[in-house]
Amino acid sequence: KGLKEFIKDGFIKDDSKEIASFFLNYNSQLDKIAIGEILGELDKKDTTYFTDIRSSFTSLFNFRLMEVDIALRNFLQCFRLPG
Repeated sequence: KGLKEFIKDGFIKDDSKEIASFFLNYNSQLDKIAIGEILGELDKKDTTYFTDIRSSFTSLFNFRLMEVDIALRNFLQCFRLPG
């Protein structure tokens, strides 16, 4: 709901890359549960939209030369998994 308001008010564009960047850049000020719900969204009508956001969000991370546990910790601290 909040994301739709930001888009409607022109704070961010309705673009998967911009939404993903917004989640990462303002991560400390956003609700991690809400980010996780959006990243985990499985909307039957618009699966591509949420898949694009997930893909764009994941592509913002550089996991090269990281141990697997450190890479996972860095990634998972940005949102809370739903459920």
